[in-house]
Amino acid sequence: MKKQSKSIQKQARREQDRRRHREAERKHRQAAEQAEVQLWNELDPLAQGYDLDDDDGFIEFASQMMHDSAGLFEEPEFHDLAFDPAEVMLLEMGSFNATVPAPEKLEQLPEEEHQGLLEDAQVRAVSRLVTPGFQRNLLMRFRQCRQRLRRERKAKQLALASATEMLLRNDSRPIIWATCGMLHMAFGAALETAFEFQEAEVQALHAAQAIQPDIADVADLKEGTPAYRAFWKAAGKTSGLTEYLERIEEMSAIVFEMQRDLNIQLGVELFEPEEIENLVHALTASLKAQGVNLGGARDERSKPPISESTLADVIKAKLPPERFREIMDDLDKLIAEGDEMDEIVQRARVLRDDFGESDLPYWENHTVQQLCLDVMVADVFDSGDEGQDDENA
Repeated sequence: MKKQSKSIQKQARREQDRRRHREAERKHRQAAEQAEVQLWNELDPLAQGYDLDDDDGFIEFASQMMHDSAGLFEEPEFHDLAFDPAEVMLLEMGSFNATVPAPEKLEQLPEEEHQGLLEDAQVRAVSRLVTPGFQRNLLMRFRQCRQRLRRERKAKQLALASATEMLLRNDSRPIIWATCGMLHMAFGAALETAFEFQEAEVQALHAAQAIQPDIADVADLKEGTPAYRAFWKAAGKTSGLTEYLERIEEMSAIVFEMQRDLNIQLGVELFEPEEIENLVHALTASLKAQGVNLGGARDERSKPPISESTLADVIKAKLPPERFREIMDDLDKLIAEGDEMDEIVQRARVLRDDFGESDLPYWENHTVQQLCLDVMVADVFDSGDEGQDDENA
């Protein structure tokens, strides 16, 4: 009887917990619905003149509100909204390198397309800064901002804050958040700081060059030399510059991440799976013949050094000229038929330009080599992950 009584008590407690959970969920949904109604009521003055039931009308409204949200950047709740200047500089470089043509090519494009490429590249850079933690923090700031604006009866700013918050809450994708004008204000402020640091770095480098004229870059400085000490002494006169340079060194891989990710996505479109396998097997065999130890290559950080001559031999052997011409044709087709504002199409255009501009044979072209290497490395580590999953299972 005692066992039965305990069982009944446990079952009762579980049922009580379920009821509490359901009630908590009900209250949460109710609060969310009330908050959404309040947002719509507050943004209503700005919605006049838009047909929000029509898709095109809503997109026009959303685009305008996200653009105008830049005007909220000066509100006190957002005054300390800031990004890391080093990270912003590297993301900007990485995004532009991945999808924006070389300057001479860019200048030849129509103004609208030219501007569109630059804007898209910056949106992608900003999107890399939008994390779940950042989103929670920003939405909390919006609530605080709206509470204050409501108290101060600032209807116009309240409507803009409510419209922006509604749009951000309704779509959590980083690429959508990255169209928010307020984030671009913060991004631009960080980029301006980065440019100031770069100018200070140049001045510090001049101090080193006064001692050792053949120094061309910070990387050329050797620790302990008079030029090295002169550089860091000059750099120390600019507050924050030392930390900025350290962060740049720590996060330099960011520059290549977007390019690598887009190369991998394009590689799936351009190469057959068995072609990638053949490239991987040929590269592995070549490295083993050179005595390179592949046993420790478990992730990106520990992948073995691969020379350009090794890559050239593998590509020449496994991608004959007629196959490379097919790849070029596929790139042309993707560019011609795809959305010119799609990041994959933009990356395809950059690759196509780089493939065609070089006087070197394609197997020695650095861009071709990098594309093939990115695709091969991704295949190797994906296969390793699948094998690890099978072992764990």
